[in-house]
Amino acid sequence: MPLLNNDDALKELLALSYRVSTEKNTTKLLEDILCSAKALTHADGGTIYSITPNQELKFETLINDSLGLYMGGTSEKPIPFNHIPIYIQGEVNKNALVALAAATQQPIIIEDAYQACSHDMSGARAMDQKTGYRTKSVLTVPMQNHEGEINGVLQLINAQHQGEVVPFNQQEIDLVLSMTSLA
Repeated sequence: MPLLNNDDALKELLALSYRVSTEKNTTKLLEDILCSAKALTHADGGTIYSITPNQELKFETLINDSLGLYMGGTSEKPIPFNHIPIYIQGEVNKNALVALAAATQQPIIIEDAYQACSHDMSGARAMDQKTGYRTKSVLTVPMQNHEGEINGVLQLINAQHQGEVVPFNQQEIDLVLSMTSLA
């Protein structure tokens, strides 16, 4: 996969950093971060989550181009999914990549959700079965505030190049990590 144009990436990061410093609406800001990350990685879908006081991940904005989904955020369409617990009975919830990323404070990169052995991808496969979608590449990144606390998670699905789903490349991963550090 060819590398992104550095000028475009820099422009997007600068524009996002400006919006982070000026946007007062947190919902809009989270959606902007998601949309910027989706655009720079050519991801088909993505979700951004916030962390509730009960240590659960709340869906904030969900977008999937192939499925025609745009919920939460500024869409005013409610997201009909339950919050995802980060911990279950005091143990890290390993059944959800977003919970695992939040608990470990580490990004998770999956090249093919159906071939991944190191993580439980049953949730993605179950959702695929319901929607007829095929999740392949996944990038899940915890978002830290300036005090080092996790305040959300960004998840991107199915990076694309010339109509084919491909793994997220290192440049894209680095850009998303930079973007989430602004959050």
